[in-house]
Amino acid sequence: AGAQQPANAPTYPPKAAAPAAGGPANAPAALQREVFTYTPSGRRDPFVSLATTNDLRPFVTDLKLVGILADPSGRRSVAVLRDLVDKSKQYRVTVGSTLGRMRVVRITARDVTFSIEEFGRNRQEVLSYAVDSLKRTP
Repeated sequence: AGAQQPANAPTYPPKAAAPAAGGPANAPAALQREVFTYTPSGRRDPFVSLATTNDLRPFVTDLKLVGILADPSGRRSVAVLRDLVDKSKQYRVTVGSTLGRMRVVRITARDVTFSIEEFGRNRQEVLSYAVDSLKRTP
């Protein structure tokens, strides 16, 4: 009454494979993955957004020039800048000083010139006294 199957025909459902020597039949498969670590060594973390850090601040637009002690040679001039965003901060800069990603390249009796590196290019911005700050009061 029943049909005979060939000797090498598969059986359904397939028989479970015999467990490996020394391991249980239902042992979970071992997962392996690469683990990466970041050692900053004085560098910023590349996985942290620049928008959430203060690495870029202050911007030239965040600063107000409030005073300059000018040296006629220009080498020892000092400029005093106030941060308009964080009112508690004030900066004293000389030629060669850096603020965020800006570097002071020149200080004259009336303005401060910054060199700013962005996307591999340098540009210069000049911060001058506000027009109303130079008026004398009687």
